[in-house]
Amino acid sequence: MQEFQIVELIFSGLDQAWSSLEWWASVSFGLIALTHFAAKKLNLTIVIAVSVLYILFTIYSGFNVAISTGKATFYIQDMRALAESGAISSGGIGTMDQMRVLAPPAVMTMILCAAGTFLGTLAYLVFSYRRERTSS
Repeated sequence: MQEFQIVELIFSGLDQAWSSLEWWASVSFGLIALTHFAAKKLNLTIVIAVSVLYILFTIYSGFNVAISTGKATFYIQDMRALAESGAISSGGIGTMDQMRVLAPPAVMTMILCAAGTFLGTLAYLVFSYRRERTSS
């Protein structure tokens, strides 16, 4: 396998992870908007059903992101091993090292942002439901 093909596979995995994360974030903010504008229509059954579906969707999206970034990590390690063996040039791995896409600070920031969005979305759903019930 040539170096550009490995780089393409790395970026393909990262792109899949980003697409899954974007889709999850869109659903999260859509749920916040729905909760804000339709708070008076919420009942306990709807709140529980939407919460369970959102939790399941979050788990599904998390698995998609983990699998996609795992593929990218595997190909980065593969490219590093090929570069060390002399089978390919070290230019591609040097680029990956400079980008630091999967560096621990970047990954932790993404995890913290996703956790905050997840908890905030669920909290706002419950808050809106309770606010409408106490104001009625």
